[in-house]
Amino acid sequence: MLTVNAPIILCGLGLVGRRVYEHLLSLDRPLVIIDSRINPQDPLYHRPQVRVVVGDCRDPVILEQAG
Repeated sequence: MLTVNAPIILCGLGLVGRRVYEHLLSLDRPLVIIDSRINPQDPLYHRPQVRVVVGDCRDPVILEQAG
């Protein structure tokens, strides 16, 4: 069972992923972004409830890091 504070994990920031990211920000929930080409220093992703994991979301180790 998920708790209300469990983070939402977004895999990939392609054309669709960026739109989903914008929508998820409005939910005021913790968010983890996994993407292999993301720049974690990009100000677009520096938000209080957003964490960035650089890697491939198909990798179990990366998914573990994301929570």
